[in-house]
Amino acid sequence: MMDLIPCHLKDMCKRIPAFLFLVFFIPGCVGINPPAGDVHYYALEYEPAPKTGRPSIPETIRVDQLQVAPLYDTDRMVYREKAYQRGQYLYHRWRSNPRDMVTYYITRDMAQSGLFKGVFSDRSLYPAGYRLTGTVLDFCEYDENEWYALLSLDMVLMNATEPDVNRRIMFQKVYKSKIRCKDKTPMALAEAMSKAMAQISGEIISDVYHHVSLSTPKTSN
Repeated sequence: MMDLIPCHLKDMCKRIPAFLFLVFFIPGCVGINPPAGDVHYYALEYEPAPKTGRPSIPETIRVDQLQVAPLYDTDRMVYREKAYQRGQYLYHRWRSNPRDMVTYYITRDMAQSGLFKGVFSDRSLYPAGYRLTGTVLDFCEYDENEWYALLSLDMVLMNATEPDVNRRIMFQKVYKSKIRCKDKTPMALAEAMSKAMAQISGEIISDVYHHVSLSTPKTSN
């Protein structure tokens, strides 16, 4: 059957792979994909809150790796311009996934608060009496007349030593912060999101301290 194909068509078929290589590969090298230097990366950045002077309690906390809503399971900055719509910046990205950044800062802030005997990540081999876990519900630029950083977390504190699973959960609470950006730039978004993270982290630490204190046996002098 191949002998029935004209010679000029045979030659064209032989050249197709090389032609496709030029069409699909070379443009990717020269401009379809941006050079690595054109992508800008941002991170949350703020100092832990100063110690409050409240007494430390002899309990240990383990902060589990948080989950993240599917809309924000990416390192790209996500923005909301209209209801039911989400977009992503191609060249402006977070240094890491939102769940990793939020988990890190909660663990860091709680450890440096001085309110607990020990605070560990879920990678630690140290046993802990309480577990803090949760989900990142919102982590985005929220556009109205102004730009806002919108952050919301659904957090759960559990008593890891409670044998009755129905009594293990101590509290579940949604924390939300919406901070106005100074201007309409990704840098301003990162700054506002850092403020939102600091605010929510402080609220979480206070709630965990309150609930753990209530369940910690008081020692008599």
